Amino acid sequence: GTTTDSNQNKTTDSNPSDIILTQEQIDDILSKVASVMEDVSVISKSDFTLVALAQMIGSNTRYVSWVINKTYNKNFKTLLNEYRIREVCRRMEDTENFGNFTIQALYNSLGYSSASNFLRAFKNVNGMTPSTYIKLINEKKERDKNEANAAADTK
Repeated sequence: GTTTDSNQNKTTDSNPSDIILTQEQIDDILSKVASVMEDVSVISKSDFTLVALAQMIGSNTRYVSWVINKTYNKNFKTLLNEYRIREVCRRMEDTENFGNFTIQALYNSLGYSSASNFLRAFKNVNGMTPSTYIKLINEKKERDKNEANAAADTK
């Protein structure tokens, strides 16, 4: 039938309140999500999506999305950005292996195709730009080196 009042009779597919999962199911989804998100080779694919994640852990997007929202109070995209940016930071600090990488090479290697998306994600996660972050890393390394030298001098 045709409904005149659009607010009534609406099926709310995305209504989280009709999702009923046991704590065990929630924990199961969470641990599977975490193990996938910690796999850099997976999250660095530019086409890695909520759909792909749900398929990988044998669940559906509604449940996975709901569990992420309920547990972390954020959506999948935000969670993915946090994991990716954490890896970017780890690589920025690992100058031995990644010191010759440009910032662009780093963000491309983690699935960001545009500088603006990467910069927005980086600032949201770290509260500063990548160049400021690199400057802080370098200053800390310099401090650590000086402290190590000073300690060596007192021996």
